[in-house]
Amino acid sequence: MHLYSQQVIWANKNNLDKKTEYTKVIGQNQYGVYVLKHRNSSFRRYFIIEHYDLKMNLLRSRNYKIPGSSLEKIIVHSKGIYYFTKSYGKGFNFSIKMNEIDSSMSDRFLGDIVNSDSLAGQNIDIQVEANSRRDQFVIWYLLDAGDQTLLKYHLYSGKQRKLESGIRLDGNPRQNQIKDIITDDAGNLYFVLSYFERLRSRNTAENIHTFYAVNPAKQLVYKQVLSADKKVISSFKVNLNPAQDEVFAVGVYGNGQQEENDGYFLLKFFCKSFDNHSLEYREFDQDLIENLVGMKQASKGEKLSKFQIKKLIPKLDGGIIVIAEKSFITTESSLFYVNNREAQSTYSRIFNNDDVLIMSIDSNLNTQWTDLILKKQASVNDGGYYNGIIIAVTPTEFHILYNDKLNANSDIIQVSYNETGRVGKKILINNDQYYAVIIPAEYNQVSMNSAVVSLNQNRDLTLIKLIY
Repeated sequence: MHLYSQQVIWANKNNLDKKTEYTKVIGQNQYGVYVLKHRNSSFRRYFIIEHYDLKMNLLRSRNYKIPGSSLEKIIVHSKGIYYFTKSYGKGFNFSIKMNEIDSSMSDRFLGDIVNSDSLAGQNIDIQVEANSRRDQFVIWYLLDAGDQTLLKYHLYSGKQRKLESGIRLDGNPRQNQIKDIITDDAGNLYFVLSYFERLRSRNTAENIHTFYAVNPAKQLVYKQVLSADKKVISSFKVNLNPAQDEVFAVGVYGNGQQEENDGYFLLKFFCKSFDNHSLEYREFDQDLIENLVGMKQASKGEKLSKFQIKKLIPKLDGGIIVIAEKSFITTESSLFYVNNREAQSTYSRIFNNDDVLIMSIDSNLNTQWTDLILKKQASVNDGGYYNGIIIAVTPTEFHILYNDKLNANSDIIQVSYNETGRVGKKILINNDQYYAVIIPAEYNQVSMNSAVVSLNQNRDLTLIKLIY
C-alpha cells in the first residue's frame, strides 16, 4: 500500500504563454506531454499546442491556423496527434477534415471525413471516440431519417478507414441525445440514448434513457431501457472493463423529481455474447443518507439529491468503483437603488460542488464498501472554474484531489483509496508555501501512474505532473 508515495513535478512556467485563458492537458506519448491552449474555449481560426518533455520542461510552442474552421477533436496517439476540424464554406456548406501533427510538431492534411454535400444540408455535430490505446477511433454523428435517427459511423485504425456503416435508432434526432459513449478495440459502440418527449396532456416533458450496444460490422444492436417503472434518471456514466470484456452503465435515479436520488442502477453488459446482461436497481442505504443529510433530516424523509456520477473505475475482479459528487447551481437576486430612487435588481449564479460519494461494487453488483468526502465548494458567476474534483487512477489505488476552502487560502487536498477501502488523506500543496488552486476541468491522466494538472498559481497558469 503506497497511499502517500508520489512525486510532484512543477513545469517550467517562465516560458508559458500568458496571453491565453484556456489550458487543457490533452495527453502524453513517448515524445512528451502535450497541452492545448486558446484565448477562450471556442477554438476557432487557430489553436496552440505546447510540447513538454516527460519531466515537464517546455520544448516548444506552436500556433496552428485553421481559417474558417473550428477545432472539433484532438487525440494524442503513440507517434503524434490527430486533430479534426469543421471547415465552413458558403451558405450552409461545410466539411469535416482530418489532420496529423508529427513528432516534430509539423502538421499535414489527411483528407475529408465527410462533407455537407452528402448530408442533404443537415448541419451535423461530429463526435470522435478513441479506444483505450488510442490507436483506433470512431467518428460518428446523428442524421434525420424521418421518424428514426441514423447513427453514421466511420471506424479508423490510425489514418486508415476500416469501416463505414449506419445504424437506425428509434426517435428523431431532435428528440434524441447521446450523452455518454465509448468504443472498444473491436470498434463496437456502447452508449446511453436519452429520448426527450414533450407530453401534450401536461406542460411537462419525459426523458426515456436506453442503454445501447452496437456492433456496426455485423449490424447487431442490443438495447435495454433504464428508466423503467417511472424512475427519473438524473445522471449516468458508461465505462468498459477490458480485463473482463464487460461494459458497465451506472446512474442515479429518483422516483418523483429529477433532483432527488432515491437510489442507483447498475447494468453489466457482456461483450462476447452481445445479448446478455444484468440490471439491478438499489436504494441508498439509510445509514448513508443519515451521514449525508443528518439523522434528524433523514427521519423527516429527506433524501439524497443532486448527485452527479463523475467516474466509473473498473476492477480486475469484475466489479466497479463509482464516484459521484453533489453539484448544482442556484440563483440569487439582490435589489439596489440608483440615485436612491430607481430600484434595479441583479442576479448571481452560484456554482456548488459539495460532498463526494464513493461506492465499491463487486462482480455480483453487491456493495462492498462506501465512503464519503465531506466538502463544500461555492463560487459566484465563474462557471465553477475551480470547483469539483480530479480523479487519478493507478493499478492498485485511486486518488481524489480538490481545492479546500475556496473562500480562504485554499490548500489542495488529496484523498487516496486502495481496493479494500483503506483511505489516506493529506495536503498535497500547502498554501503557506504556494498560493495555488487546481483547475479540475483541464487535467488529464496521461499514463497508468501519472496525471498532469493545470493550476492557477499567483494568478498565473502553470502545470504540475503527479507521478504515483
